[in-house]
Amino acid sequence: MKKRVEINTIQEYISALENLDGDKHYFRGEPSITYEKVMASAYRPHNSLFTEKEVYIEYQKALNEYFLEIAHDISEIERDNFMHYAQHHGLPTPLVDITSNPSTALFFATSSNFEENEARVHVFDKRRFLDFSKFKKKDKMTLNDFYFNNDFTKYLYITMSKLPNVIKDQLIIECAENLSAQEHVWKNQNYDEEVGKYLESTVRHALNEALKSNNDFSSVTVGEIINQFDKYFNYDRSYINDENTYKHTFNSPGSPFPHLVLELPFKHNSLDKKTIITLTLIKVQIMFLLEDLFSRGGTPERYLSLKDRFDIVFPLIVDHPAMRSGRMKSQEGTFLFQLTHYAIDFPRYISFSKIESDIEFVIKDKEKVFRTLDRMGINQKIIFPDHDNIATFLKTKHLM
Repeated sequence: MKKRVEINTIQEYISALENLDGDKHYFRGEPSITYEKVMASAYRPHNSLFTEKEVYIEYQKALNEYFLEIAHDISEIERDNFMHYAQHHGLPTPLVDITSNPSTALFFATSSNFEENEARVHVFDKRRFLDFSKFKKKDKMTLNDFYFNNDFTKYLYITMSKLPNVIKDQLIIECAENLSAQEHVWKNQNYDEEVGKYLESTVRHALNEALKSNNDFSSVTVGEIINQFDKYFNYDRSYINDENTYKHTFNSPGSPFPHLVLELPFKHNSLDKKTIITLTLIKVQIMFLLEDLFSRGGTPERYLSLKDRFDIVFPLIVDHPAMRSGRMKSQEGTFLFQLTHYAIDFPRYISFSKIESDIEFVIKDKEKVFRTLDRMGINQKIIFPDHDNIATFLKTKHLM
């Protein structure tokens, strides 16, 4: 469960930071506690200029248009990292700003939205992040492409294999909890006859078996889940060359539940059981989402009813910029990449990779903390060291 800490003064913030383990965290400041979740700007609804309807920006189309307008006027490295550049200049992207500097996060939490006097700072354990900075095909990093894009899934498998075991265990439990929370799919359909034949039925059965002597998945050990997977699945390395993938195959015909082969859509030389199980649980989450959607017609109205309700547990992805502007340096900033599952026929997003922080600092007196930060020299002039922002800082200072 996420830890929640109330912060009333700068001194309390510093004390809370001293309880963290060194510099092993990222931070994100948000100027409101009413935001239900951390979400990239590309996926947020916007008010239409001329109607009361909510509209969604097709961020990839907007990125392409922006590139056509300015590509001639920026450097080669900026063109090669264009999503970072666009985020920096305010265009909606799948990127979420985070920082290694807790003072920067506190400034962003307290420096706007003054009609509310509470804010929050999210704290993320850096060990949970997969570094995708060198992965070139960012346009293929979606939940739609997961498991069907070999390069993406292979890179994911390799980086996930390097995670500490405690983080892998956490991912497996969170995936299981998220699946069991979807009761409308999980419990209301009869999968019993399909156990040993189909992936989602067998995963559901294996998790239910692991849950039998426990109240919920928070009390289930990863060892219990792995033992159930071992009963119903094999970890086969046979490869289908002509299709460039693993396929579900059946063996052990004398078993009451013929073992399925857990698949990976690429050839691999090493076997990391926990990572394969996690990838399988992610895949089943997406399968449940689509099953729920299409069992009820797959209409635009159904997409909208699912939106924001069935988010996917997925490892956090960090995407470091290849170059740092003066602003990025002063903020010690980098980016978290959020994945989405989008509707094919029209621009709607129906699920996202969950972004859950480990600790949440709730700032109870935003104005007081903001004024103290300014006296400490942490202000808009320092965080945004350009002429426009220095002018805005001076204007704000005279209004305080």
